[in-house]
Amino acid sequence: MSDNVTVIISDIATSGTMGVQNASAVAITGGTIDASAITNGTIVGAAISAGTIDVSAGTIDMPTLTKATSTTRGASTAFVHAVVADYAPLASPTLTGVPVAPTASAATNTTQIATTAFVKLNVAGSADTYSPTFTGQPLSTTPTGGDNTTWIATSAFVQGELASYAPLASPTLTGVPAAPTAATTTNTTQVATTAFVQQEITAGAFAPLASPTLTGVPAAPTATTTTNTTQVATTAFVQQEITAGAFAPLASPTLTGVPAAPTAATTTNTTQVATTAFVQQELTAGLAPKAPLASPIFTGVPSLPVYTVATVPAVGSGGGVIFVSDATGGHLTGSQCFSNGTVWIDTTTGAAVS
Repeated sequence: MSDNVTVIISDIATSGTMGVQNASAVAITGGTIDASAITNGTIVGAAISAGTIDVSAGTIDMPTLTKATSTTRGASTAFVHAVVADYAPLASPTLTGVPVAPTASAATNTTQIATTAFVKLNVAGSADTYSPTFTGQPLSTTPTGGDNTTWIATSAFVQGELASYAPLASPTLTGVPAAPTAATTTNTTQVATTAFVQQEITAGAFAPLASPTLTGVPAAPTATTTTNTTQVATTAFVQQEITAGAFAPLASPTLTGVPAAPTAATTTNTTQVATTAFVQQELTAGLAPKAPLASPIFTGVPSLPVYTVATVPAVGSGGGVIFVSDATGGHLTGSQCFSNGTVWIDTTTGAAVS
């Protein structure tokens, strides 16, 4: 046969094998081939209803069917691509519309697709991610100390963080605590820094504790009557003590009861109060060599104070005795004189000494 052979079949080959040899191109343009094996060539416009076609070389051209075709007719590559365009790939598909899938049983934990029904089934006993409301005693892992993120803080984390903080009520601070310095004259519950204290002292609003020099009209709480401590005594305290009769005035006091005072040393001669003990010790030590006024018993050579008429002392209340050396009268020069409370009387003549 020649290299180009055209075989026209008009339903004459219904069974068996038809072979075309020594031809580089064989065109079958019509008819039906049943149970035939074509080893080389091109089939154009033929209906192959049965048998086997072994195409070891060359191509088979077929018409492209519509996408909706669903028969046993041969499919061209164009038909396949048109149909596949409506499907998603197995690897990383991008689905559209409302994809559906079988719903897995609760607690399934595989790579099976999770439908919305599966999610609802499993989260029925869980809290929402947005503003969840937990019940019971929710647990979580404890963040490391110092963490400052959106990680849930457990009670253990909170307690660990609070260990380095002081409570609001009666805190005991350590180290060198610092705070803002209030303005001068601030008088609130704001914390006072050392700078605030120093500026208040500098402004002269306070007096030192040691030997303060107060100005204006200093005031202080009035202590209760009979208080005897280092508490400041106000004028009101002093007045209530005086009114209560617990003290005597310095000028001409009228003491009651059995007043007591320190006993001065022997021979003291000042304005210090003389106690009965002082008087007794003076009588014992100082008045022993003196004679009593009533019926004295003199010893030795008693003598009187000696004066002249010009130097006699002023007359006292009476009872005094002196010797006037230049008094004249009687047979002696000089006379003993006594006071009658008005003048000195010469005991010899009874005359007044002048």
